[in-house]
Amino acid sequence: MAERYKRLFSLDSAKYADDAPLLICAGSLLDDRLSHSIMAQFRFKNISDNIITAVKLVIEPFDAAGKSLDPVEYMYQGLQIPRDEDFGQKTAVIIPDSSACSYKVRVVQVIFNDGSIWQDEESPWESTKSPRTLLEAYGDSELSAQFAIRYGDDCTYLPQDDRGLWFCACGLVNHEHETKCHGCRRVYSALKAVNISSLRSESLQRQQLERRIEKEDEELSKKKKKSAVIWSIVLIPVLAALIFLAMTVPEYMAQKKAYSNAQMLLGAGKYDMAQEAFMELGDYADSMEKAIYEVPYAKGVYLMDCAAKDDIEGLLLIGRKRSELSENETVSVALYNEADSLFAALGDYKDAPALRKTAQEAVQAHYDALKKADYDAAKAALDEGLFLASRDAFNAMGNYLDSADLAKEALYQRAMKLYELTEKYSMRGIFSKISNSSDENSVIYIAQSAFAELGSQLSADFREICKGDGVEILIEDPPSGDFAPICSDISRLFNELGSYKNSEEYAKKAVEAGDFTKPFYDMCAEGRLYEAYVWLEGYDYAFDSKDAWLNVLKSYIPYCGTWEMSSGDPTLIPMTIGVQLPCGRFTSAVKIKDFVITLSINANGNTSHPIELPLAAEGGRFSVNNDGINTYIANLSDKGTFIYSKYSSYAINAQTNSCEYVRIG
Repeated sequence: MAERYKRLFSLDSAKYADDAPLLICAGSLLDDRLSHSIMAQFRFKNISDNIITAVKLVIEPFDAAGKSLDPVEYMYQGLQIPRDEDFGQKTAVIIPDSSACSYKVRVVQVIFNDGSIWQDEESPWESTKSPRTLLEAYGDSELSAQFAIRYGDDCTYLPQDDRGLWFCACGLVNHEHETKCHGCRRVYSALKAVNISSLRSESLQRQQLERRIEKEDEELSKKKKKSAVIWSIVLIPVLAALIFLAMTVPEYMAQKKAYSNAQMLLGAGKYDMAQEAFMELGDYADSMEKAIYEVPYAKGVYLMDCAAKDDIEGLLLIGRKRSELSENETVSVALYNEADSLFAALGDYKDAPALRKTAQEAVQAHYDALKKADYDAAKAALDEGLFLASRDAFNAMGNYLDSADLAKEALYQRAMKLYELTEKYSMRGIFSKISNSSDENSVIYIAQSAFAELGSQLSADFREICKGDGVEILIEDPPSGDFAPICSDISRLFNELGSYKNSEEYAKKAVEAGDFTKPFYDMCAEGRLYEAYVWLEGYDYAFDSKDAWLNVLKSYIPYCGTWEMSSGDPTLIPMTIGVQLPCGRFTSAVKIKDFVITLSINANGNTSHPIELPLAAEGGRFSVNNDGINTYIANLSDKGTFIYSKYSSYAINAQTNSCEYVRIG
């Protein structure tokens, strides 16, 4: 019976996009002959510290002629995938177009269990190196075995790096900012700096030892088989003893001399030669213990001493050159790492564990010092106002100290510097595209009219803020495209910072700074109608219902001013708020807010208890009904005097009192 699935296409290698939180490890396109459908299957690996809960990908199918077909979107949901775990391989994604023969695939969104989202719809997903086993890399099973003996029996793969990732010998994927494998905690610089010649020498020595032991075991087995026959003959043992004495005495003397020579080699620091000499002696005295333990221990101690002095002699001993050291790897670090490997193979021999810890701490201290230097340099760059450069430097340090917060602080300070310009200048006629990338300049367009009004100082201020990040300033209207009013662009910068400090507050304030009609509405709400009229009359830009507003202001400006008693009852105005004091003088202002018009009166200059009279429905006067009995009415006479009346109606008793004030200011 024919197989149900026919494979049409497979990805040639794993795919990765820069800074992505996962790898596309494998993918295939299958023809389901039973359901007559085309389906795609993928295997992903989470390489981030966060747990993945959903993944969105876009598949671009191609027909046999290479023509692009309609893209297919698919969302994997309901996941709980921790770091290093594979997923997706059991899910089939249906491709609607049955002519599909191949595809390209990219992940555009990854959602994590803490609510954060990684999203990138532009970066290409390209091939990345596939981990090679030690056997594939070395082509020598004994050399591969020696690597595992030195670094641990879980070492299966050749350490390598590619596009911001590095693959550990244990098989786990790490990011370039992780100096140690997140799983086995091996230091990448140590794995990467493996001395193949030294490893090969160790392998040959081990093989010689294994062959010697195997040979001795075979000889011992043969001796046991012959022992019964030998002991059954009485004369033969005597003869054998005589022969043994004749043969072994010279051999014993030779071994003793060879042992002494091996000791001299060890004392002279010829460690590899001493180890080989002791191994040649086999089980003579403590030769094997010397070869397996004492020589590597002495070599490790010597390397530790050289490392402490940064002595190049130690580097020569392990067969390396200064020019071969990896980036940020010093002579001392290389020697400490080599000593660490030697002590690791010795187990609990003497104080090897303590010496190994000392070596590891020295290496860690070196890289911590580098990070501290990078951290201090990033802080200095931030203090100098090099905002994006310092942000990138802090991001490169991962979770070192407060680097993550300082990366946000750099962007926050830049946004605040730009926002402060909105308080210093009117930003009308200024458009921008403020870049968050160190590789791309910010671009600012200043209209000719705005430049004529504000002068060159604004350009100088922009250049000062963006001095380290790059800025291009053009005195002209912006082209159509991605350029936004600068206040909106500044608001975007704060919004991108989320809840950091008071970014949400300043995101709103930046938008308000871009509302160039706000001063007008503020003046209206504060009762400064004449100032609002002058402002609006001189406003040269588009303004909704401008003429209608000017007419409203003309109508109510006469109500605003300072008034003095002319005639009538001086207590009428204070009585509105239940006060029996006479009012000889007051100030008034008409306030317009949210389309509500109110006359505000401050009797005798007292601003703490203003009298508020809303505009009556019929217009032309202001009135308030306090308790259902008394109504107070204010209006202007045809002579421009301020008339204030009290109308009371209760049962059959009704009366009207009024007073009149003249303008004095």
